[in-house]
Amino acid sequence: MMKMKMRPSSTSFDASERQSSYAWLVFALCLVFVENCFLNPIFKPLVFPAENSNPDFTALIGGLLGNANQKAPVASAGGATAAPVLDTTPPVPGGSGIISAVPSGTYSGSTKAQVTLSWTAGTDNVTSQANLTYQVYYSLSNNLTTLTNTLANGTPFSTTQAGLSEIAVNQLFAKTAYYFNVVLTDQAGNQSIYTSQPSTMMPAVYIFDSVSNNQGNIGTRTNADTLCANRISSISQTSYPWKNSCSIVNAFISLSPADTVSNILKSVNAGVIVLGSQGMILASDKVQLTSGTIQNTIRNALPEYSSGAGWWSFSDFTGQFVSVDSCANATSNSGGVSGRIGFPDITSSAWIDDAINGEGSPSGATCDIFRTVFCICY
Repeated sequence: MMKMKMRPSSTSFDASERQSSYAWLVFALCLVFVENCFLNPIFKPLVFPAENSNPDFTALIGGLLGNANQKAPVASAGGATAAPVLDTTPPVPGGSGIISAVPSGTYSGSTKAQVTLSWTAGTDNVTSQANLTYQVYYSLSNNLTTLTNTLANGTPFSTTQAGLSEIAVNQLFAKTAYYFNVVLTDQAGNQSIYTSQPSTMMPAVYIFDSVSNNQGNIGTRTNADTLCANRISSISQTSYPWKNSCSIVNAFISLSPADTVSNILKSVNAGVIVLGSQGMILASDKVQLTSGTIQNTIRNALPEYSSGAGWWSFSDFTGQFVSVDSCANATSNSGGVSGRIGFPDITSSAWIDDAINGEGSPSGATCDIFRTVFCICY
């Protein structure tokens, strides 16, 4: 009996051909959408359309692409959805960015000099006014004019605070010019600044160490003042912020009956506070400085104090010249000649007038010993 070759049914052929077509389509889509193919690999099980059904290519593509790049919808008041809002707008300083700076007229050991800063609260397009935060910065230079240089150059005072519009900035040096600014920040982290405001702290006289040890033959006023001029030119403004505010610098020593500490102090305005080099109070004014006592010891008020054998003053406690103890008018370095010194560890009149063995020659402060000279800035 003759066997007949049967041709595959058209139905079976169409299904196989259709699956092959889908496979090629998946491969083509992977070439186009490489990133999404990593998220939805073609080797994951695929559900092909049923035989004789119309292929839904849109659904197939959507399944391949997935939802990886879609942003979560945000419900609106009406029930519809909207894209999330991204806040990139900086807050706006209030009062056109103006800062008021009012220096205090008082000085204390605990707060030093201080200034009260005040400004108008800022506003923002998203963050409420109560949630805007403020950070105060200060500098010894006029370098707080932009947000970038304020953050780079400014020294922050206190902490960042919400709803702040006034603050007393303390621990500052008297007789020193400062610059201030305020950085305003919203809850998204956007920042802006107010307008840099300069302010000079209350006036003061500073006494500091020349750190130049000399025997009693110090010489003339010019020689003594040069020691102080050299010292102030060498010190750091960071450690001695008042250095650039000194109009006059003299050696704090009496060298003749006409050239005395008392006469130097006559040029200082009445009521001006007298401070050590780091802002510790020595006297409330020039009158108290030469009244017989000071408020803190020299060693505490002048951390740079370098002489272990007292310092040359050639003065009595009122600032007058003591000729018998002047190392022969600052010309002798002999151990047989005496000079009046100041004692660094006491607050009585001996701080400037220490006649070790009383009046006479020698008093004990012999002129062959190396001692420092103090300086005054006003």
